[in-house]
Parts: sequence; structure tokens; C-alpha cells
Amino acid sequence: MNQPINYKNLLVIALMLAGCASSYLEKDKRQIIAKNEVRQRLPENAALFDISNFGEDTLTTLGAAHPLIRYTIDFHYQDSTGNIVQKKGTVLFTPDGSSLIKTEITDRNPGSE
Repeated sequence: MNQPINYKNLLVIALMLAGCASSYLEKDKRQIIAKNEVRQRLPENAALFDISNFGEDTLTTLGAAHPLIRYTIDFHYQDSTGNIVQKKGTVLFTPDGSSLIKTEITDRNPGSE
């Protein structure tokens, strides 16, 4: 016996899947923004940029109702003299992830990978 398709249930499932997909797309978008922010702060003559570690977590601050989103990026590049330079980038986003707050580049201990 053929049963008619319940379009209402199909629509609800489609909407749920679309909602999940958009949150992944937002996360991917933030990751790309974070990588680009770090890369833009490299010296003009930097070559062979490569990411060795990429992490996302939340940063709770006193008095804030919602935690900030933090990306940490361990990376290295070759400078104009041919030396490999190892750095760590930290990129902070607002709690909703829609705006960039701060980007910071610091030295990284070579043995910390």
C-alpha cells in the first residue's frame, strides 16, 4: 500500500538540516577570516606560510555574559634571509562570531608542537 508523502515532516527535516549546515558554514567562515588575519600581518617578503596547528575555544572574561570565540594558530614561514620563523596567532571574535575583535602574533617555542 502506497502512503502519501508527508510534506510537512519533510519540510521540518529540511529546515533542521539547513540550520545545522549554516552553523558549520559560519564556523568555516571564521576559520578562514582568522587565517587571513594572521597571514596579512606577516612581513611582505614572507614565503612558505604553513599552519601546523589550528584550535578553536571560548574565552570567558569577567563581567561578560557570553564567552568570546578564540582561534589559536601555530604557524611558520620563511623570512627574507631564508630562516624559518615560528609564531603563534590568536584571533578573537565576538560571542556571536560575527565580528573580529583582536588579532595578536607572538613568538612560539620551537619545541611546543
